Amino acid sequence: MKTKPLNCCFKKYVSLALVILGLVGLLSSPLYPWDTAIRPAWYDRDPVNIIDDYDVVGGPHAANERLTYTCPKGRTAFIELIDIEMIRVTVAAPVGDVLTYVTLAPVKARYPTGRIATARLITNVIGDNVRKQIHQISLFAGDAISTWTVHMGTGGTVRLTGAWKIVEFDARDPKTEFYRETPTDVQEGRIRPDPVM
Repeated sequence: MKTKPLNCCFKKYVSLALVILGLVGLLSSPLYPWDTAIRPAWYDRDPVNIIDDYDVVGGPHAANERLTYTCPKGRTAFIELIDIEMIRVTVAAPVGDVLTYVTLAPVKARYPTGRIATARLITNVIGDNVRKQIHQISLFAGDAISTWTVHMGTGGTVRLTGAWKIVEFDARDPKTEFYRETPTDVQEGRIRPDPVM
């Protein structure tokens, strides 16, 4: 019995696999109606940069909202950076806490609003400072984020600074981003024909 060299069979199977892969690639091309175009990455979907900041020198005060942002309908936002800092300018008679904090109020969440970061200055030496940075937070339509400051001392001043950079872009549409699901007949478990002729 004569056997074929292994090399010949291997070439045949490799060429068959390449043909099959080529057909799969052809069937998944956008020429067919069941395939949808792939949307660009989030940073290419009509992006808008939002940069906002505050810089104040102040004495004792109750909670004061410094920055606020709410993600609009049909958009998604990605917070690249939030930077908050406090620097003691003059000493307080009795020192009290100085806080800068960031709150997040998501639309769909277990808890409605919560602090996601807090910077606390409790020392009383001129030039003392506390700085905190937050990165990479996603916001969906209706989600709101705010920065707040509060000075609970008696006298004394603190320089309060904060800034953020947010990229807002079109929200993804699951109906156009992924393959459409073929509707199935719930009772019989089979694929229904497309009603559009």
